[in-house]
Parts: sequence; C-alpha cells; structure tokens
Amino acid sequence: MSNTNPWKKPVTGAGIAVIVIVCGYWAGISRTDLNQAAGNFEKNRKLAEEQGLYFTTKQVEAAYAIPKNENGAELIKQVLDTPARLKLNQAKPSIKSDLLQNASELEGAIQKIEEASHRKALIFQKDLSNPANMTFPQFVGLKDWVKLLVQMGRYSSEKGDLTNTQRYWRLAAYLGTKADDEGTIIGSLIRIACLAIIEKELQEALSNHGSNPQMVNVIDSVMNVLDQPYDLTRALRMEHWFSVSVMDSIIKNPSAFQTTMGTTATPNEIKYGRFLPRFKTANLSRVHQIYGEGAKALPSDPFDIVGIQTAMSSIDKAGMTPGMSYTMVSFMVPMMSQWGLAVTKEIAQRNVLRQAVALLQPNVDPSKGLPLTGRFAVDVDGKSIRLKKSSDGWVVYSVGMDKVDDGGAKLSIGKGDFAVPIHPRLNQN
Repeated sequence: MSNTNPWKKPVTGAGIAVIVIVCGYWAGISRTDLNQAAGNFEKNRKLAEEQGLYFTTKQVEAAYAIPKNENGAELIKQVLDTPARLKLNQAKPSIKSDLLQNASELEGAIQKIEEASHRKALIFQKDLSNPANMTFPQFVGLKDWVKLLVQMGRYSSEKGDLTNTQRYWRLAAYLGTKADDEGTIIGSLIRIACLAIIEKELQEALSNHGSNPQMVNVIDSVMNVLDQPYDLTRALRMEHWFSVSVMDSIIKNPSAFQTTMGTTATPNEIKYGRFLPRFKTANLSRVHQIYGEGAKALPSDPFDIVGIQTAMSSIDKAGMTPGMSYTMVSFMVPMMSQWGLAVTKEIAQRNVLRQAVALLQPNVDPSKGLPLTGRFAVDVDGKSIRLKKSSDGWVVYSVGMDKVDDGGAKLSIGKGDFAVPIHPRLNQN
C-alpha cells in the first residue's frame, strides 16, 4: 500500500498561493504612505499637543465652561424667539405700526440684550458628548434680532433720534460679533453673516449721511463694538477635536460618515480602506499633523489678512496631498482657504468703514491718502485699501472676495467692490 498522501500536493500548492498573496499584499502596502505616516504618529501628536489642540471632550467642556452669571446667553435665550413670535422678522408694509404696537415687550427684550452685553461671553451651551451636535440652532434667532435692531436704528435716524440709532446698532453689533464666542468655524461664519447685515447698513448710512457729523460719530461708536478679532486658533482646536472624535466611529462603522458629515453615501476609500493595516493610525497621524501645522502657521496678529489666508491655504494644500494616509483628511477637513477668505473679506470691509469715518472728520484731506495706517489700511488681497478720486468727491473701497478691482463699483452679488463715497468736510470745525 502506498504511503503517498493524496492531499500533500494540493495543500502545498494552496500554501504557496497564500504566501504569494500575502507577500504581494504586504509589498503593495509598503508602497503606500501608510507606514511612513503611522511611523510619525507620536511626532505629529506631540505637535498637536504643543499647539494646544483639543483631543478629548473633557478639554472642550473645560474650554466652554463659564459661570452662568458671566454668560450673556443665559439672558439672550430668554428673548431669542421674540422677533419671530411677534412676526417682526418678516418684510411687510405694517412693520412700523407693528413695532409701535409691541413697543413695551420689545423694550423689555432689548433691555435683556443690553444686560447680556455687559457679560463676559455669549456661549449657548450644548451637549458635547456627540461631536455631530456641534451645530448652532440659535443662528436664526440671532440673525432675526440683528435685522430687527438694524431696522429700528434706521427708523430712529429717520426721526432724528440718533441716540436710539446708536443704541440699536451697537446691540446688533454685539449680537453679531459675539456669535464667534462659540470658537468654531460655524460660529465665525454666523458672525460674518450677521455682520454683513450691519456693515451694509453702515455703508449706506455713511453714503447718504456722511455730511452729518452726529451720524459719523454714531457709526464710529458702532465700529468700536465690531472691531474684535476672530478666534481662529480655538476654531482649529475644535475642528481637530471633531476629526479625532468622529474618526474612530467612522472606521468602526462607515455608515456613521453619512450621519456625521450630512451625506447620503460613505466614500469607498473609507469603506474599504479601513481594512488596511495601520490605516487608522496613519490617518490619525495626518489629522494631528495638518491641524498642528495649520495652528502653528496662524499669525500672532489676528488681524493679519495675508497671514490668515496663507495659513488656511497651507491646510488645504496638505489635505489635497495624494496618499492613503490622507483619506480621512480629504473627506473631513473643510475648505479652510474659503473660510479664511470669508473672514479676511469681513475684516477688510471693517477697514473700509473705519477709513470712511476717519476721512469724514473735519479738515481731513483725502488727497493726502488714507488717514489710518497699519492694519486698518490692508485690503483682502493684501494690498492697500483703495482710495480714488470720483466725479463728485472720493471713494474708499475694498476689492471684495473676488479680489478684482472694479474701481469701487458694486456689480452683483459676490462681485464688485465694497465702497463708501466720501465728500470731505474741509475747513469745518
């Protein structure tokens, strides 16, 4: 009887096939950037720690902690729905009579806002256990109030009551500016949306009433409220925490990507890439690296327009680097350059308004150039705020988000310049 094992050749053949597949698999992995990124994990984590980036929910909770008696949101939330409830958030012919009819209740609510404005911060508390909850549902109420207060200030000016014009516009500026106390990208974008309403009103007031020194003084007072820096460092810290927190859940359960990122499908690169060795470690390493380097690149001067744009563009550039270790970053990190551009566009508009107020002071001669220097003279494109002679005076302007100089002309939404015409009050006391 033969001692030959009939399974020997098949088993040996299968074993060789498995070895070939495994070796090929590892050879393929070695050609990706996963090992290199994973090998730099501790180095990149240390960089993130040195920049003060948030890693845990406890760190975020500590950053948001504020005594109730120092938090203006405790008062604002009591009256947040007032404009909507009284239907004063709608454009309608009866708005002036509606304001008169609800004057008593409105005054009580406005006094709450005034009291809140004297508190340290404006932070609406939220459940931080789930990073996907980092939304800003109070945005609608804040924007309603900003619109209403701006409108009330305009009506007061029409009646010659500039005292209340200043009161209402300063409160609108407070609500819009303090939306950024959230310390998140969405908070800063809400601030930008609210300030766009206010700055448009101030732009029109200067254009139409720049010859009135009392109105110029009112706008100067409002600008003092608006002139606050964005907390970009804290926003990056929050974005880092968000990425770190959701990455683990997405890798464990790819469908979590849809609920977290608000999409209808999970990218195949995540769905199947998560099975690769060191995929999670490598991608987490890149998150630490990109946010750490981005935070480090932020200028020390929060009004440095060029520095902000450069730092944000560097994050985008790193996020678009090809490689398996950049998979999660490419899908999770927002377009930082667009955020930076939106922030710096708003700063430049404030600079225009500041220059306009200065140009409208008695005995200031525009032919001698911009009266304010330093950070107030910088436009969104890094060049100087424009000041040009016009047919009936001067015009001071920013080139806007498209960075195209249209000579001070407003062309369409998203196009054209943010401009204020100047009719100097020379030889006046």
